[in-house]
This record gives sequence, structure tokens and C-alpha cells, in this order.
Amino acid sequence: MKPNKMKIFRHTLLLALAWAAACTQRPAAEAELSTAALRDKIMGGWAGQTIGVVYGAPTEFKFTGTTIQDYHPIAWNDHFVKYWWDKKPGLFDDIYNDLTFVESFQQLGLDATPSSPAASPTPSTTSPTPTRPGATTSATA
Repeated sequence: MKPNKMKIFRHTLLLALAWAAACTQRPAAEAELSTAALRDKIMGGWAGQTIGVVYGAPTEFKFTGTTIQDYHPIAWNDHFVKYWWDKKPGLFDDIYNDLTFVESFQQLGLDATPSSPAASPTPSTTSPTPTRPGATTSATA
């Protein structure tokens, strides 16, 4: 190999080895959380997911295949969650579809397997689709 190609090869090899060393898995450290702290983190996760759904609502399916540029502002105010819930509750499918998993964990425990909800003898008692406040369903009408 020519000296310049050898230098490039060595640098590439060194970079690859450094990258591989940085990517090796380290054992996870154990942490203890109080029930209140865990609940706070879970609630924060649900709030974050809800805010993300609402924040993306005005641009959903409008910027396919590209990144939304900085010159396109996305408005936000404290009333947007309720506004989008009233205007387009189906937008929240990213959230209420997750509730199917929550329900499975409630009924079957955290050791539920992918096939166990289908084999569960207990039928679902909750609706997978949320009802807007003040709305009635056939069960409550």
C-alpha cells in the first residue's frame, strides 16, 4: 500500500475500533424509586406523549419525506390539547392504542406474553377509544 492509503487505512481502523469500544454494552445499574417517583415519571411520559401528539397535529401528513424547516413555525398554547381533542379525537390514536397494553398488564400482570391477551378468559371491560368529557355512549345513555 502507498503511505497515504496506509495512513487512511490506519485512521479508519482506529476509528472503527474506538466506535466498537464505545458501543459495547455495559451492565445496567440498579436504581430504586419510590412509588410516588415512579408514578411521577409514568405521568410525565403520558403527558409528554399527549403533548407530542398535539404538537404534531397541525403538520401531520403534510411534510412527508422531509423535515419541517425552521421557517415553518408550529404554534402552541395551553388550550391546544383540549382544542384538538374536541376537533379531532381520532388524532389521539397514538395514545389510546397504548391503553390496550396497559389493560393487558392490569389484567394479566407484567409477565403477560404477546399471545396471552388473546387467550385471556376475561373479556375487556374498558373501551379502547376514549370518550370526550360530557359525551354519552350506548352503555351510559
